[in-house]
Amino acid sequence: MNATIMTNETIAFSTLPKTSKVWIYASDRNFNSEESVQIQTILQEFVSGWKSHGSSISGHFEVLFNRFIVLAIDDSGASASGCSIDSSVKVIRSIEEKFSISLTNRALVAYQKEMEILQIPFQKIKEAIQQGEIQADTIIFDNSVITLEDFHAKWRRKAKESWIARFFN
Repeated sequence: MNATIMTNETIAFSTLPKTSKVWIYASDRNFNSEESVQIQTILQEFVSGWKSHGSSISGHFEVLFNRFIVLAIDDSGASASGCSIDSSVKVIRSIEEKFSISLTNRALVAYQKEMEILQIPFQKIKEAIQQGEIQADTIIFDNSVITLEDFHAKWRRKAKESWIARFFN
């Protein structure tokens, strides 16, 4: 199991193959230090018992920037099934409920302005670009990546190099 609170872009998951499946959940607010510890405990308990069709899954997690939860599985062994994915969503929803946060709102786009991570509704991206809130070099978090390779290469990218680039025209 791999569990760390990260405040920079050094990502662990170093023992996993680049084809490993990842799921990224962005909180609508930062976790405080006590919440981070509790979230790590919940996730550690979950991944240590994560199973697919009765077989253990090699699950890992990271809590990054006190804002993101990243779950990963080494699917070279037992792969995630519908039920095992459902169980991961169930633990994420329990974290949402326990800490009064939203982790599953995919309509919010996270970006970094100076050292702060902010979120904006998808439908307001074009407006934010026009107002200069999001610029071509603004770091965008693409939480839709699905492999560890893409996570390392594409999760944090400049807006002009991300899917948001189309809004700059």
